[in-house]
Amino acid sequence: GLLNDPFYTGLRRKRVRGKEYDSLMDNFMKACTKRFALTKISYRNATHVYRRFGRDTLIQFEDFANQNAYRLLDKYKNEYCVFNDDIQ
Repeated sequence: GLLNDPFYTGLRRKRVRGKEYDSLMDNFMKACTKRFALTKISYRNATHVYRRFGRDTLIQFEDFANQNAYRLLDKYKNEYCVFNDDIQ
């Protein structure tokens, strides 16, 4: 298979699926929007920066499999600014 192909440049392991995949996505979404709040500025300023930029971080789901694309858009649409131009 592909994982054994000598020209394959990706990780040589099976894809993460199920609960582990969902946990990875949850952590990724949180990290994307909190990046500004984690910089070395005062707490008061960090909160302001997060309110100003964090929630407005646009995250595009590009080339996700349809079974994940629809589910992830539905899951995150009310909490994050997300889109997928392949299905919307």
